[in-house]
Amino acid sequence: MIRRVDQRELEQLYNERIRADFPPGERRPLYMIKSMLRQNRYVCLVLEEGGPTPAYATFICDDGLGSVFLDYYALDKNQQGQGTGSRFLAMLQASWQEKGGIILECEAPDTAKDAAEKETRLRRISFYERGGAVMTPIRWRAFVVSYRVLHQQTRVPSGEVYVHRHLQALSALA
Repeated sequence: MIRRVDQRELEQLYNERIRADFPPGERRPLYMIKSMLRQNRYVCLVLEEGGPTPAYATFICDDGLGSVFLDYYALDKNQQGQGTGSRFLAMLQASWQEKGGIILECEAPDTAKDAAEKETRLRRISFYERGGAVMTPIRWRAFVVSYRVLHQQTRVPSGEVYVHRHLQALSALA
């Protein structure tokens, strides 16, 4: 089951998990997240399975746009390789059925500092592609990181122009 968390829970998740799961160059400051949350432009969903949170995902969203932007997606390291991440991704896709799609970004493999980091980035992209996301030709830079943009269609067929337009609009909200 997935559940939407409130501001207090999100703040706790940020301090306990997001800081550990994402390097400083990829972390949005908490004050920005709280501001978007107050404006109903940020959503955090967690997977619940009767114990510690095995996975979470946060989204930037706007009622006027047909897509949401996956800001963070993380799985507890003890859950990796057990199908939990794929199951959670499918649940997230179903939870956003009223939207046209989920825009996601993965660190660009060609900017990795070494072969091991490049392989990690390629595995991450492959994970989203196995879940149905499609790589777009769009490259994106946020904070100090270069990304490749993928799109997970949830309802309405859409193309590159649609994804690019929604990516720009959603990133302007942040």
